[in-house]
Amino acid sequence: MDKGGEMVLIGRVLRDKRNGRLTQEALGKKAGVCPQLIGFIENDVKRCQPDLAARVGHILGTPAVPFALCHDCPANLIVNVLNPQVADGHPLAQQANIAREFSEAIAAITNLNLLNKDRLDGGEIAELERALLHLLDAPVAVVAALTMAAERYGVDVFALVARQRAKLGAKGLLYPDADAAAACG
Repeated sequence: MDKGGEMVLIGRVLRDKRNGRLTQEALGKKAGVCPQLIGFIENDVKRCQPDLAARVGHILGTPAVPFALCHDCPANLIVNVLNPQVADGHPLAQQANIAREFSEAIAAITNLNLLNKDRLDGGEIAELERALLHLLDAPVAVVAALTMAAERYGVDVFALVARQRAKLGAKGLLYPDADAAAACG
């Protein structure tokens, strides 16, 4: 199965994260699905549903599986899956990478001069696009940090995301029904 000529990633990520830890049978049993479904997903024969990706992520202790599902979604605009060696890097390297990416994004946005401009010329659009590219790099660093924190230190990033949703909801920054819509699919 592919999405517009691009191979589906979730099968490979699921297999990589499961191998050496659980058999397909054991993971299927823990996730409440038949083991054949795990194999079908790993071999890109069947699509993985969002609720199953979340359950498997919890079971395996990694957000890499749901991140891969989001990566495969045609509506996703954020690159959120990395080469495993990047996410497995040393925590200090992750910390430095996050600081660098966010610093670059902040500098790029700060240097934009969009005040009182309803229209932009070609040069200003190119400058805006460069700044937006820096912003798009920041979530990649966040994904690497979340994956490393979960896999290396056992941080429950799913609980952190739930806390973030609650915090943003309390501030009125989410649509009122955002929690219901959070499980895409």
